[in-house]
Amino acid sequence: MDSYIYYKLFFVFFLVVINSLFSAVWFFERRQSLLVDAISHSVLPILVLVYLFVQSLSSFSFVFFAVLFSTLVAWLISFLSKFNTKHSQSLIGVFFSGLFALGLLLTNVFARNVHLDADSVLFGALEFSIFENIQMFGFLMPISILKLFFLLSVNVICFYCFRNLFSALSFDQTNLKLHGFNTNLIDFFQLFLLVLNVIFCFEVVGVILTLGLNVIPVLIASYFSYRTSDLLNVSLFVSLITLLIASFLAFSFNLSLGAIFMVLLGVVFLVLSFFRSYFMKL
Repeated sequence: MDSYIYYKLFFVFFLVVINSLFSAVWFFERRQSLLVDAISHSVLPILVLVYLFVQSLSSFSFVFFAVLFSTLVAWLISFLSKFNTKHSQSLIGVFFSGLFALGLLLTNVFARNVHLDADSVLFGALEFSIFENIQMFGFLMPISILKLFFLLSVNVICFYCFRNLFSALSFDQTNLKLHGFNTNLIDFFQLFLLVLNVIFCFEVVGVILTLGLNVIPVLIASYFSYRTSDLLNVSLFVSLITLLIASFLAFSFNLSLGAIFMVLLGVVFLVLSFFRSYFMKL
């Protein structure tokens, strides 16, 4: 494979990792990390229904309605979880399995010849994402890079403008209400941002990697600090070092970059968990 293609693959995956870390922090603070699984699995039936409505996979309206309806589903799951706190994670499992099964049925019945297959949803299309290009400044630029750059800009702006509101929503809603903030509106806006991250990322790397990226790095970071900025910084540092090692192994031995990356992250998490448990017993 051309080395230039390797660089583009690395850059696309790097952008996916960075964007996922922003959403991972908010999922962690909301104590709803598995909600990303429900969102990513519920996207499939929504994509089929939106495609039937707009008759296109590439239009702005397709992305807009997919994000909007997925946000409504995520808000419904989050809302119902508040009334059943003992079984909130089980409730998420019911939703994502049921909606994904519905998506498979809708795909087979209404979109058999459309590129909405379950394999792409589960495992993504990282290798193929760099071949859909657009001409910019005399260069061919992968559309996936432009989308992920746009998403990164949104994440950075929202993080620095609304991180106090988002953290207060997770830990001190009463204080927010006393200061006149509409917590339901903030909750919906945060879920909209999280869904936007999930949809843009799982389009490239699939459900399995999206879930891992939104769970493992921030769990590793939580061993060192629970502050929002520290969670993001430590997650970024660990993910970047892991990505560099994974890229070397993947490109040297022609292996899956995403698979190697997740295996290494898992090893780091298990090692830290072991040593943490060991030293706590001393």
